[in-house]
Formats: sequence, C-alpha cells, structure tokens
Amino acid sequence: MDRVRKLIKERNDMIHTSLKTMDLKSVESCQKEIDFLVLQRNRIQLEINRLKAFSNSLSDLSKDAAEFLKDPELFEQLTKGQQFGLFGFSR
Repeated sequence: MDRVRKLIKERNDMIHTSLKTMDLKSVESCQKEIDFLVLQRNRIQLEINRLKAFSNSLSDLSKDAAEFLKDPELFEQLTKGQQFGLFGFSR
C-alpha cells in the first residue's frame, strides 16, 4: 500500500503544485510533465496488475476452501472438535 500512497501523493503534488507553476508556453516544461505522467502511468499499471493478481489469488483460495469444506469427513471432524495437526488431523 505504500506504493499506492506514494502514487497518490505524487499525483496530488502535480495537480496542486507542478501544474500551477509550470510554464505552459515552454515546450521543455510541458515535456517534463508529459514524461512524469508517462512514468507514473506505468507505475500505476503495475500496481493495478499486482492488485488483480492478489484478488485472483484470494478468489482461488476462497473457492478451494469452499470445496475443501464440502468434505463430509472434514465437516464431521470439525463439528466433533477435532484439531488440525500440521499435516492433517490430529486425534
């Protein structure tokens, strides 16, 4: 989340500071802001991809857990108070 916060701070700084002070008549000044925006867009896209991958992993985990919990034997052991050991059930 620190990367996302940094991106938000950079965007806010640009909107509230850089754009107000940049020389709109200067090609160099405009190009500097364009370059910054292109780099920031690339970093934002990386964060979007990371968040999508994380979301997909959670979704897969949720599906796997739901399927795992459908096992009648597991349900019986859970409802009888059996505890999980490191590699399965402990009795």
